[in-house]
Formats: sequence, C-alpha cells, structure tokens
Amino acid sequence: MADESHLASLAAIELLADLGQERRKALEDRCIWRQAVKGEEIVDRWDEGRDVLFITIGAVEVVNYVSGLKISHDTISAGGYVGEIAALDGEERSAIIVAANECMMASVAPEIFRELLRDNPAIAEKVLVRLARMVRQCNLQIKVLRAPKLGA
Repeated sequence: MADESHLASLAAIELLADLGQERRKALEDRCIWRQAVKGEEIVDRWDEGRDVLFITIGAVEVVNYVSGLKISHDTISAGGYVGEIAALDGEERSAIIVAANECMMASVAPEIFRELLRDNPAIAEKVLVRLARMVRQCNLQIKVLRAPKLGA
C-alpha cells in the first residue's frame, strides 16, 4: 500500500470526527485491520460475521445480484463505513462488499460498534440519519419502479 503511515488509524473516518483522540485510539486498538485488492470480495451476503468496516484507504462497492444482474448500491470511499445494518439488528448481511480498488479497512465487532453508539449520542445520531437516508432512497427507487408508464 502506498501510504503505510495511516494503516492503523481511524483519524479520517468521518463518523468518528467528534470522537476525541484518546477514545479513537482506544477504538483503533480494538479493531482488526485488513487489506484487500481490487475486485476482492470482502463481505459475502451470506457471511455470518456482523462486523462494521471502517474504510481507511481506497474504496469499496456495495452490490447485490438480482437474476444474475449486478446492482451497485453505492461506493464507499476512505472515511466511510459499511456493515452497520447487520451489526445493529444481528441479521444476515444485506449486501456484498467488494474492493473497488486496493484498500485498507478496520473491522470492529458489532458489540463494540453498539457500545460506541451508546456512549456517543452524536455518533449514534449520524448513523440514524444515514439509515433514514437509505430507507428514503429505497422508497424513491420503489416509486420509480411503480410509476405508470407514459401513454398507458
């Protein structure tokens, strides 16, 4: 990886911007750090793990397959995170995560993520707003699919 100095740092994670340096360092120490190469499947939809991944270098793509077609939901760049849905509800993953390019991630167990939210209301609110946006986006997509065809 090009920038080895940031391999074990959560300093650029937007969600954690309000977390003090000492608390962020304590969280870093509880993470499992991993690298992935472009195209590598990082999380399968059927994985049993529920960890949240903080993307520290590179980017990941959030995808699903419907009738053999790849549907890309989002690309999460360095500073973002994925996996919060499964970490919060304990259910199976809702999507597949693939490395969009060479990347570095910090994986945190769901218990640790939920503890982070309980102890930091501002961070919990950011997660809630993100989840609300996801629901709203899904609703907009459903409306588009159900819209009457012109001339029908």
